[in-house]
Amino acid sequence: MDNNLIPIKEYAEKHGIDPATVRQRILRGVMSGAVKLAGSWFVPRDLPLTDNRRGGRSKRWENQEE
Repeated sequence: MDNNLIPIKEYAEKHGIDPATVRQRILRGVMSGAVKLAGSWFVPRDLPLTDNRRGGRSKRWENQEE
């Protein structure tokens, strides 16, 4: 196995997220470079964690009183 690849559990711990989140991102095609070996997912050690969400609050909440 390539020394640059780490299991998704280790990657998740490194970035403070749940391993299920990493797995979902892989399956959605957000995380490039991920490979499945012997039934387990591995990602490059130096793969940055990106957040592609658009952010901001929904406009329907802007006029709501708190």
